[in-house]
Amino acid sequence: MMTKSKNEKSVSEKVTKKDVRGVYYRWWLQSQICFNYETMQSGGVVAALGPFIEKIYGKNKELVKQKLKQYFQFFNINPYMGNMVLGSVAALEETEEENVTETANALKTGLMGPLSGIGDSIFYVIPMSVLGAIAAYMAKQGSAIGLGIAVAFTLIMLWVRLKLFDIGYNVGTNFITTKRAMFDKLTKSATILGLIVIGGLLASTVSVKVPFVFTYGAVKTNIQGILDSIMPKLLPLGMTFFAYWIIGKKKMTTVKLVFLIIAIAILGSVTGILGV
Repeated sequence: MMTKSKNEKSVSEKVTKKDVRGVYYRWWLQSQICFNYETMQSGGVVAALGPFIEKIYGKNKELVKQKLKQYFQFFNINPYMGNMVLGSVAALEETEEENVTETANALKTGLMGPLSGIGDSIFYVIPMSVLGAIAAYMAKQGSAIGLGIAVAFTLIMLWVRLKLFDIGYNVGTNFITTKRAMFDKLTKSATILGLIVIGGLLASTVSVKVPFVFTYGAVKTNIQGILDSIMPKLLPLGMTFFAYWIIGKKKMTTVKLVFLIIAIAILGSVTGILGV
């Protein structure tokens, strides 16, 4: 085995940098392969690590089979943060220490929960709710900059995925454990920012009004004016809460929800109760 430097782990004599990079590419392309509700992403883990383990332990076919079978256990993580975990697992397997696969599986199990929360906030909540909404809104206004933002962000995320894998492989578990507090703070900040942006987009893009004016004799009552005096944008907020509430009901799907909202909009428009 070659020695490790202070900041970077060198590949062993058995595997090359190409072999290590292959783990990243296979996880990137196949992390959801054979996804199932029993072991979730175990198929993706085995697909990513299989050739790498065969390169290290290739002469011992039975050991390779045993290790791959061990990796067919429950694993479910944000794919971006999964790069970091898979990098660390590859580094562990390269040591060829006894019971290293049990250690790697324990690492995977212990980190998939915390890192998924971090990954979902940083790589899904912010991009989809903030940048995605901004890009879509600009595109809706006829600006090509919206498309540029979406393309640029996608390319940046591909680079980030690769760097996370390199961090996991070169630094191993040390970075993940020592930076846990920093990640927790970053996750909380990202969640707050996402909620603020969602609230602003909700008020500016969701349009639901009550054009109906109640008339009794000479008295006219503007229903929308009453609602606005209680809370501006109360109906868009109520419609959003309704969508979140009903999507949690049994047998309700997002497709059914879309058709339900369309039906409500058509019925409200025909009867004159709702408008935009």
